[in-house]
Amino acid sequence: MACSPAQLLPQGAGVHALNQGCALPGAAVNAQSVTGNAYLSTTYSYFRSDLWRNFGVLIAFTILYILITIVATEIFSFTSSGGGALIFKRSQKAKKAVEHAGPADEETAGKAEDCRVSPERTESGDKGDGGALQEISDSERVFTFEDVCYSVPYQGGGKQLLNHVSGYAKPGIMVALMGASGAGKTTLLNTLAQRQSTGVVTGDMLVDGRPLNTEFQRATGFCEQMDLHDGTATIREAFEFSAILRQDRSVPRAEKIAYVDKIIELLELGEMQDTIISCLGVEQRKRLTIGVELAAKPSLLLFLDEPTSGLDSQSAYSIVRFLKKLATAGQAIVCTIHQPSSVLIAEFDMILALNPGGMCSSRVHVPNNFLCDIWYPHLCSLLSSSISFLLLMLTRLL
Repeated sequence: MACSPAQLLPQGAGVHALNQGCALPGAAVNAQSVTGNAYLSTTYSYFRSDLWRNFGVLIAFTILYILITIVATEIFSFTSSGGGALIFKRSQKAKKAVEHAGPADEETAGKAEDCRVSPERTESGDKGDGGALQEISDSERVFTFEDVCYSVPYQGGGKQLLNHVSGYAKPGIMVALMGASGAGKTTLLNTLAQRQSTGVVTGDMLVDGRPLNTEFQRATGFCEQMDLHDGTATIREAFEFSAILRQDRSVPRAEKIAYVDKIIELLELGEMQDTIISCLGVEQRKRLTIGVELAAKPSLLLFLDEPTSGLDSQSAYSIVRFLKKLATAGQAIVCTIHQPSSVLIAEFDMILALNPGGMCSSRVHVPNNFLCDIWYPHLCSLLSSSISFLLLMLTRLL
């Protein structure tokens, strides 16, 4: 590379060209040009002898990137769960079903059956599930709680999250814990289910008038809002795993498996029992979560944390209708529910409304339209749901 006159040093009048040198890096003394190798070695410390070493580094980086990508795709899931095609595990029962199934044409074979349960299908199944429901729910014990308070350490002092909450749950009654965001619905549910690990809980929680013992949690089921399951297992495997490990050891294994068959029939998951959990939709995951807890055969209570969250209106109605079937058969159910429609809230037998701050404002054990008939009917008529009116009044009372 030849140096331009502006890059020659020194500059000035009377300076001979033989005494000028190039100012570029790598140039020799009094040189008017610089070679490319000298410029690269001086500026970037790059030598041509390193060419094959650098090529090997690129090959090693490419191989490492491919290996990391392969491992990551096996460990992590980069797609949203559910909503796609259902994947069935290979089993003898699945093979027999494929052999006996004879689609009329390719279009019929290619269509995937919609796994949602319509309200008509749910209502039609109420008649045939009575016997199985009676075997699932046979408890007659009553759970009561009075003046329940819960406080946690906060900035050197304490903060009251629940303030003298009272209520009850008995077989055949479905209780909804209602309230605005931050009112303490989930906190109350966790407290009643004895799942709090920090803070101080006071008040009386009794079963048939007796204090709770160590078997209370074994006699109850708790369905969390976030569905936590092994994505590689099937629906039947999840139910059998829960039944075998959580039911009493004196119950024969064959009886536990037969009980799982009844749970699958009640949840209307018979055609999907060999489906891999990772490909299930939101509604099917909710049914799976409820079924896993029912497979443990809770004899006292079933707690659910917002079972309708993330569902559309049809799926939410299907879940609530199934819970109503359990309650009608004698199962005591306590669940939190956030912003339900008037159709959903009409399925519940009792509403326990909470104010922000964990205070119990009211317990409603009457028809849904009672709120509109008694409290400000001219305002309630402007709202599509009377429970929305209730939440609005609770917020304004603060």
